[in-house]
Amino acid sequence: MSLSIEQQLQYAIDEGYPLQEPPHGVIPNFANGDSVAFQISITAGVCIPLMIVFSVFRLLDRTVFGRRSFVVDEIVFATGLVFCLSFIGVAVATVFQGVFGHHAWDVKLADVTPGVIALSIVLELIAPLAVCIVKITVMILYLRTFGSLRWMRITSIVIICLLIAYHVSFATAFVALCAPPPSGGYSQVALLKAFVSDKCVSTDVLVLLMGVGNFFTDVVILLLPLPVIWRLQMPMRRKIKTLAMFLTGISACISSLIGLVTRVRYYSIYSDQVRIMVPIQTTAMAEMAAGVIICCGPSAAVVCRSIKDLPVRSWLSPPRIIGGSSHSKILLSDQAVPCYQANKDSSLLQSIVDPRGASNDVEVDSYRLGRLEPVHIAGIGKMTEFSVSHTTN
Repeated sequence: MSLSIEQQLQYAIDEGYPLQEPPHGVIPNFANGDSVAFQISITAGVCIPLMIVFSVFRLLDRTVFGRRSFVVDEIVFATGLVFCLSFIGVAVATVFQGVFGHHAWDVKLADVTPGVIALSIVLELIAPLAVCIVKITVMILYLRTFGSLRWMRITSIVIICLLIAYHVSFATAFVALCAPPPSGGYSQVALLKAFVSDKCVSTDVLVLLMGVGNFFTDVVILLLPLPVIWRLQMPMRRKIKTLAMFLTGISACISSLIGLVTRVRYYSIYSDQVRIMVPIQTTAMAEMAAGVIICCGPSAAVVCRSIKDLPVRSWLSPPRIIGGSSHSKILLSDQAVPCYQANKDSSLLQSIVDPRGASNDVEVDSYRLGRLEPVHIAGIGKMTEFSVSHTTN
């Protein structure tokens, strides 16, 4: 009489069988098997401080320096940050269980406890949602900065909708295919039966497709604002600085590309998957951290520049100004040049480039961003003159 699947699993657990049959000539090492779990710890140790520091920059920008923001933006960002930190925490907890990171033949089937299986399912649920929310936060940043351009506004909204549909469907599929049915209970055998079922095994295709989608969306998000920024009329030095801030997304593209290569290997060899999952998780952490940094980049620029320019009182301070007046002049050149002119009531990118307002910069009004309108201007510049009365101490 043949044994049922539950009986076979229970027998393998009792007899100390490995999770996977070892290659020819390899002897399982259950005590001191090689592991790459340290990659998770190192990546988490780098990504968590970076995300927290840049999030503090964003908080300072909104509170101490009082830059206007939208409640929805901050709620979405905070939600994404919580999901990213939760993903990292669950990934670290998972590798500490002693299963993921080892070769599958160096892990006993008995070591795959209900806790390990539950953590792995939670990990597959949180990962796509965390990536989705972080990318939505970046697209909201684009909407606030470049939203007056119709094509940019439409593109950003379409990408947000596609991100939500794409990642939520993956998260739902992982849970639906790998979670055990409530009628079967939640014992170790019941969870293992669901975990090794054909339905759950078929999710390796989803793992590969998710990697392809992540890399494609990262490249699109990276390239989307570059043409707009390049066409702005601003000094080349500041244009390069602004581009460099948005090009932080290159690190996300590199991470997702490495993750895609790993996912292809995960799908193709169909072996030793508990070990291959570690680099997939580390690249996901790096991609999330890059997204958080991009979302907080403008705030970091504002805070760092503002702190640098704080006045320091000393006996070397210049004479104290007690009164004065000012007036502005508009300088026009003879040659009209196409550029994107920004309304003066919006100052998101201007605050990034120079939060003090840069009253001595003759091109300040020609590249302030927020509400961009394609126009032809004739070299408009602004020069401010002051007449000041002062007293000396």
